[in-house]
Amino acid sequence: MSAVTAGTEVFVLDRARDGIFQITEILESQSEISTLHIVSHGSVAAIEIGSTELNSYNLESYSSQLKQWGKALSQTGNILIYGCNVAAGKSGKEFTDQISEITGKNLAASSNITGSTKLGGNWQLEVTTGQINVELAFKPEVLATYNYVLGILVTESFQNPTALGPWIYGTSGGAIQPGLTSGSGPGIIPSLGLGDPPGGGALRLTSNADNQAAFVIYNNAIPSGDGLRVIFDLFAYNSNSFGADGISFFLIDGTATPTQAGGFGGSLGYAPNNNSSIPGIVGGYLGVGFDEFGNFPILQKGGSAGRDK
Repeated sequence: MSAVTAGTEVFVLDRARDGIFQITEILESQSEISTLHIVSHGSVAAIEIGSTELNSYNLESYSSQLKQWGKALSQTGNILIYGCNVAAGKSGKEFTDQISEITGKNLAASSNITGSTKLGGNWQLEVTTGQINVELAFKPEVLATYNYVLGILVTESFQNPTALGPWIYGTSGGAIQPGLTSGSGPGIIPSLGLGDPPGGGALRLTSNADNQAAFVIYNNAIPSGDGLRVIFDLFAYNSNSFGADGISFFLIDGTATPTQAGGFGGSLGYAPNNNSSIPGIVGGYLGVGFDEFGNFPILQKGGSAGRDK
């Protein structure tokens, strides 16, 4: 491949197979490798390799595979991991230290966004576990024209002590702020303190009351040419008391900076709520509504009634 530096051999992994095993298979026939470059998407203490996410929780189960990687490298061989934020923070540093210890090799990884400077990235691997004097696998002119970043969009269970990421949240109509059950730490979104147990794995958008509207935005750009697949699991239950009955999912125009939850009670929040003088959301490029009561087809709440086509 013309994009890589001389002497670099490239292997493209099958995204449908376990990437750890694929790399192990490739390295079985290799020896005295000077540097293993792993170019993949990443997040804090996690690397997406093939169909597998290697992270702090499953690292030990792959230790025998990682030891094989170390044996394929030369005595002074190194491992370079290019994914975004892999070595960020205490957990990221501990993760890379563990990989270095298991493989027996020095390692370099990124503590911030890896990729295009236009998207806030760079090509520096800021965190190392030893002295590494190795050039990147790609030619400088290739790095300069790369228009993407190597980050996982979001993997969040809301079960950890904090929720990491560029979250934006807010309300309209005096609703209680969204909260999460990550734990007692403040994180980016505040913990609930409303009776939900820490570690329960939930992001609560509204409280159990009438006329509530809130929003949470994961503020991360997605290049329009990349494509996106979204899968929803929806569960509903009967309730004789107050409570939210609908939720909307939006892909937002990247040129907009929405800071409102929109007009609850109609039109997915696009239209205003005239009864409460709440404006509609700005920047909703594509909206999908899940509703139990049937409000979303309403053109607007308050004023003249109507329904969207």
